[in-house]
Amino acid sequence: MAGLAVALGVGGSLLIDDIVERVNDRLLAASVRSIAETLSIEDGQPSVDLPPFSLGMLEDNARDNVYYSVRRGAEVVTGYTGLPEIAPHGVPDKQVVFGQGVYRGMPVRIIAEGHRLPHIADPVVVVVAETLGAREHVTQRLQRGLVMLEVILVGCAAVLLPMVVRWGMKPIVALGREMDNRATLDMTPLPVSDLPQEMRDLGRAFNRMLVRLDASFQNMRRFT
Repeated sequence: MAGLAVALGVGGSLLIDDIVERVNDRLLAASVRSIAETLSIEDGQPSVDLPPFSLGMLEDNARDNVYYSVRRGAEVVTGYTGLPEIAPHGVPDKQVVFGQGVYRGMPVRIIAEGHRLPHIADPVVVVVAETLGAREHVTQRLQRGLVMLEVILVGCAAVLLPMVVRWGMKPIVALGREMDNRATLDMTPLPVSDLPQEMRDLGRAFNRMLVRLDASFQNMRRFT
């Protein structure tokens, strides 16, 4: 039972981490895409009209910090400088890359989406990074719920298991009581229909032994 609880805990924890990461990565992808859709060219340079909702969709109670940048090659056109580089060789057009990094002393989840703009040789990459407070908060809440569920399941099993064992042993206890109450030379076969399916073969084997004993006693009587 303990092994099953540990396996359930480990598997559930891994599943929670995967779900939380997938959900939050989709929000990051939507945010970077909303910024990328406003890319344009002004005076031969990339320009972006940052939509208010593009970073607002990442707001949460954990007060995560959100950073963005638009790069042309190695040059930051707009946004925060010094964001970790997760795609040093560039990002293909309309493709996204996820990664982890540290920015301003905080671990961040980063997404980069590449774009090719007309008349601009260097690739343009839109980057959005988010600190991990919300992810960790949600993960911890779900893991606490999983632990509580495991405690309840183990507690219920500990209470119910003895009752189930006693209920399952009732036919065997009744059979033993009947054997104790029999006369010494009573070789009548024992009833096996009330036994659990797993015990019926044993009961039939015991009855066959009673038949052999009865035959031996009869032979001894005749000899005497």
